[in-house]
Amino acid sequence: MSREELVRNLGTIAKSGTSAFIDQVTSQAAGAGGEGSDASGGGMNLIGQFGVGFYSAFLAADKVQVVSKSNSDPKQHVWESAADGNFAVYEDPEEDSNPLGRGTQLNLFIKEDASEYLDQKVLGALVAQYSQFINYPIYLLEEEKRDIEVEAEEADEEEVDLDDDEDDEGEDEDEDEEDEDEEEEDEGPRMVTKTITEEVWRRKNDAKAIWLRNPSEVEEEEYAAFLRDCREGQLSRSSAWALFQDPLQGRGRCGVPLDLVHPKGEAHGAAAAGEGPGPAG
Repeated sequence: MSREELVRNLGTIAKSGTSAFIDQVTSQAAGAGGEGSDASGGGMNLIGQFGVGFYSAFLAADKVQVVSKSNSDPKQHVWESAADGNFAVYEDPEEDSNPLGRGTQLNLFIKEDASEYLDQKVLGALVAQYSQFINYPIYLLEEEKRDIEVEAEEADEEEVDLDDDEDDEGEDEDEDEEDEDEEEEDEGPRMVTKTITEEVWRRKNDAKAIWLRNPSEVEEEEYAAFLRDCREGQLSRSSAWALFQDPLQGRGRCGVPLDLVHPKGEAHGAAAAGEGPGPAG
């Protein structure tokens, strides 16, 4: 965003894109013309729409900075507020060391009583619960420990040699050292196991919003993956699906899992024998 856009979009809490969004969806629905239209476009996707939810950041942060760079503005700007009724917009003094090029970065100065939101597991769970089906990828920087094989340091090699030769005296000392050198050359460098910690970016919202697509385009494997995401891997099959659609309110898809119809996912009674359903009782 440019400086003007930061002021216009973030400068007042009354500013949100709700009215403009509804107008846009209404016009798209009128122009699409009935059934069979592709509703997977950005206008119909209600998930992740930017609105007053931005200000909920102050529930967990004492201060919020929005660093942004627009193609239409040669300078990178910062919008900053401490939720005290005031805000400031200024050129980013750290643009040289942190150039965005194009895009937006949010900096949250977390409150002491909200430090739980700095935990990787908590953040991952929040993304999975509330942002699993957002179109834009969400990555979390995680620390990962792993063991690698590395060559022993020269200092360690020297220490080992000194310990091995400590009791060697007399006329055979030089000969023993030569034998050790030859053995080391034959075996190659001594390798040791070392545990390192790496920072890795991992995507946390790779689930697909299948209800936004035409049912004829969704494969059975995608339905199964969707159910696994919704039920944390406890289910892979569904027995039936139904699609609900409204041009303004959005779209939805309902699946009836097999383990809810039959706890073990198996047919019972007449259905198991291949017969039709019996008379209603």
